[in-house]
Amino acid sequence: MVLLFACGVSWWCLMLQHTAVHEHVMRHALFFYALVVGLCLTAAVDVVFGGGSPAASRTGAAILAAALIWPHARGLYANLRLHGDPSFREPHYWTEGWREPTYFRQLAQRLPHEDAIILTNHNRLPLLRYWIRRPVYSATLLRYPFRRGRPLPGSRYQIELTVNHLRDLYAGELPRLWYLYFFRSSPDSHYNRDAVLWQLVDGTWNRPTVRDRFDNFRQLVQARGGSTSYPVVARGDGWLCFDASRLVDALPEEWTTKLPPTRAEFGPPR
Repeated sequence: MVLLFACGVSWWCLMLQHTAVHEHVMRHALFFYALVVGLCLTAAVDVVFGGGSPAASRTGAAILAAALIWPHARGLYANLRLHGDPSFREPHYWTEGWREPTYFRQLAQRLPHEDAIILTNHNRLPLLRYWIRRPVYSATLLRYPFRRGRPLPGSRYQIELTVNHLRDLYAGELPRLWYLYFFRSSPDSHYNRDAVLWQLVDGTWNRPTVRDRFDNFRQLVQARGGSTSYPVVARGDGWLCFDASRLVDALPEEWTTKLPPTRAEFGPPR
């Protein structure tokens, strides 16, 4: 029992940041937890149905067994509903990952059947690469490296790092680029703050100041028309896919002239 407990706790102690942001690592102590619950239930059943125990002890053991069985029975029921009923929503919202594969599979079916490299503002890069079957890179205005949400001195924009990496990788023969833009909140809120979206829709890195640009964007999102600087090659629920082949030439000059970062600039891998 001590060994099983140490196996789970050792990961939590060594990987503090990973444990803080990924609740699923609590499963590392699952064998210890299952053994403890099994021993408690065995002891409770022995007290309840065994002879010689006072009535108070049998009552307490029955309450303990019920308290242990009830949350596990609820979890089992929710898990069965989750896998058997597509309309079921887990009340604690811990099941987003189960819906993502279906969402990404449907997204992949809407994309044109052409070879392309995908740039995106989504953070689920491994899942997107798997379902879309194409290279996918983060290309946002977030800056890296950062610590506790704040960029460190010398940090650089992800979109600049990605594009310069692709240019270095493919030299002058860049494949076709698509930008898969996801609206994680209301489209208007994205358009109010994201210069990448301004570039894709309006062809500029400057904030929209005239009403016509907002009206044009709303028509685009609602699929009622609207013009874009970069052609829309596909659309779906909560996303637009742009042909971003011209994006490389539209980046500010100070980005395109930078050399790839070195370990001395960024430090060791995190």
